Amino acid sequence: MLQFSSSLAATIVLLILCNSAGAFAPAARLCPMPTPHIHPHTHNAHNQNEDRWDTESESRRQVQNFTSTLPLPEHAADKTIAERSIAAMETPRPPALYGRCAVNLDTHNLRWLHVDPPVLIVDDFLSSSECAQLMRLTTTDLPGDAGRIIKINSQTESGLSIKQRISTTWYVRFGIKIVAPLLKKVLDLLPSINLNNLEELQLVRYLGQREGFAWHLDALRETSATLEAGGQRIATVLVYLTDCEGGGGQTLFRDLKTNDGRRLAVTPKLGRALLFFPSVIKSQTDLGEAGDYGNVYFDETSSDLRTSHAGQPPNVVKHIAQLWVHSSAHTPVVFGAGLNKHKDAQQNIDDLKK
Repeated sequence: MLQFSSSLAATIVLLILCNSAGAFAPAARLCPMPTPHIHPHTHNAHNQNEDRWDTESESRRQVQNFTSTLPLPEHAADKTIAERSIAAMETPRPPALYGRCAVNLDTHNLRWLHVDPPVLIVDDFLSSSECAQLMRLTTTDLPGDAGRIIKINSQTESGLSIKQRISTTWYVRFGIKIVAPLLKKVLDLLPSINLNNLEELQLVRYLGQREGFAWHLDALRETSATLEAGGQRIATVLVYLTDCEGGGGQTLFRDLKTNDGRRLAVTPKLGRALLFFPSVIKSQTDLGEAGDYGNVYFDETSSDLRTSHAGQPPNVVKHIAQLWVHSSAHTPVVFGAGLNKHKDAQQNIDDLKK
């Protein structure tokens, strides 16, 4: 297993870009919508680390270029907003998903948490055994086909010399057999994408209250999201591999609200997948269809600023698996040219279908 410094890590991460020909397609039909399992952001007076992340958040706060968002109908401030939320969800092709990769809304346990921008979760996306197998790749007890795994200790500084991100990341190869269940389920959830739309899988560990990830956007800068590199990140799939029984560790969305006006917060739960869309296609920037239900302006980078989010420091060790979906075919570069190929995963995925 190789280990890199944070400076080299930053260089590697800058090389990681894009994927997905024909990924922008209408979604499947709307699924039933039970009450979501979410919790508001709670402040622990004894945890000064949360203050640190909030300070960092304000120092990096982006200008808000939007006038409204649409929560779930039951979280709407008035009847008009509730009706707009319902209209954005309840058709065979939900307007809230226009311009985004298709989502299989028949997926078992799939729930909407927010309508515009869309935020969804899928409980039991991975089994406890599948989560444990992925976490095995962060240990010395590696399976025989693991090959080389790259380990990076991330400590990213902000302009205020405050750590924006403190965590440990493992990059693993597509061809490892125990990675196949996750890849297959992501492809089933997002039926309009191809395997080669995926970035390298990242396994991330946060070691308690001193580690977390302050407010950030997942979309790439326009200068980085080139066709040669594979295009823009169009979807984020984050899977929690552990519970956070000691509290904390929530994924917080800075500008999205629940019915009591608090930040939308997704609590880690073993096997739960979180899906959201960090960018929009250029045709959405002129307020067209998006304005009909969200009245939103997107800047020239195609980044959806409303998806600014953070990883709250956990009170216990937290593990996640993370995949980004790109708008065209992504060329894996972390392991070196040609050393981590999407096609290496195909046979393992096909075996799961038998």
